[in-house]
Parts: sequence; structure tokens; C-alpha cells
Amino acid sequence: MGIDAEMLVRRVPRIAVTDEWLKETSWKLCKAIGAEHFFVEAGPTPRLAIDRTLTRYRDADTPAMGSVYQQDGDDVPAENGECLLELSLSGRYYGPGYERGDILAYCAIAEWLEANIEGCEVWYGGDSSGVCAEPFPEAKRRELKLHLFGKNGRDYFGHFENSGLFSDGCKRPEPCSLCPRGQYRGIRNGFGRNGAYGVFHCAGCGKSVMTEDGGATFKSHKDD
Repeated sequence: MGIDAEMLVRRVPRIAVTDEWLKETSWKLCKAIGAEHFFVEAGPTPRLAIDRTLTRYRDADTPAMGSVYQQDGDDVPAENGECLLELSLSGRYYGPGYERGDILAYCAIAEWLEANIEGCEVWYGGDSSGVCAEPFPEAKRRELKLHLFGKNGRDYFGHFENSGLFSDGCKRPEPCSLCPRGQYRGIRNGFGRNGAYGVFHCAGCGKSVMTEDGGATFKSHKDD
């Protein structure tokens, strides 16, 4: 199980947070950044890109919505008059040693929030493995972007770029014309079935393919 990205929004007055304001803010955020970066869902109980904490999956013992942010670590309680908001991010966490998620999108989301919610403070973290939310100001965002742009920016996937067979015996796809030195160095992000199954993504052309027979044949992945 991987670490999913989490984002907390603080310093928002409780009195300013209404259902209609949340829906309007969610819509504008999706329009600006792209709905594909969030878990959003229409229906009788819609899922918004931004909402009060503890809005979903409630029971009789769940604290009031917006009153606390729960994580794999110490809870973050709301201060007097504050309503805690969280983002419904669709993506993995990104940080040194775990260079997986779309940190550029997360930085853009934080900047949009700061530009559109006066006085807010954005925190960033993960949903497991003790990766707790921390303040996410411009200096921290720049630090992570510089890490991404450096030689170690995608180290998490480095061990998937070696030539030859994987340890489970699965073959990699043939390189495309954009693969350097004629070697396929894409990311493998699907495993299972004793080496028969694999999903591969080429960074050069952006295409994803999958195999169900250990690399004997490949077909376009459904998420293309």
C-alpha cells in the first residue's frame, strides 16, 4: 500500500464556511487545476475537491466536521473560531525518499488556495507511514520543486529503469523512438500474478502499456 498525498487548510473562519461556499470553491479549484487531480463525485451526497475535515464516513462518535484533522500521527485540533478543511487529492505523496506524486500539481493547488482563500495556511503530508502534515509555504514548495528538478527527483522509480528482466521474470516493452540509447527506461507501476502482469509508463512519449503474459505481448493500458 502506498502513501497518498494529503492537504490541510487552516486559518479559515468557521463562520465563512458554508455548504454553498464549499461547492463554489471546489468548482473553481477543479476548473483552474483540473478535476483529475481530485476525488470528486456528483450525486445525492457529492464529494467535493475541498470540504470540512471528517465530512465522510461519519458515525455517532465522530467529532464535529471541521473540528479536527486526523492523521497517522498526532491529531491537529481546530483553534477557536477555525474550521479545518481538507483536499480530496487523487495522487501519491511526494517527498525525498518517496518521489512518487505530482508535486508540481500540489504546489499549484497550494498557491491557488492562498490566492483565493484570504489568510489561509496550507499544510501538506501523507495518509500513512507516519508522514504527518506540516506547513507548506512557498519556501517548502520551492525546496521540493528543486528536489524534483535535480538528479534524484524521481529516485523512487530508479530501480525500475534497469535493463533486462525484472526480479519476477516479467519482460519490459520494446523502446519507443523517444527512449534514449534505444533502451526502454519507463516506470513499472503494476505488479502481480507471479510475473505475468505488469503496467508500464514511458516518460518520453507518455504512453502506458500492460502485459498479462510476462511480457510476451503488450497492449495499450486503459488509462491512456
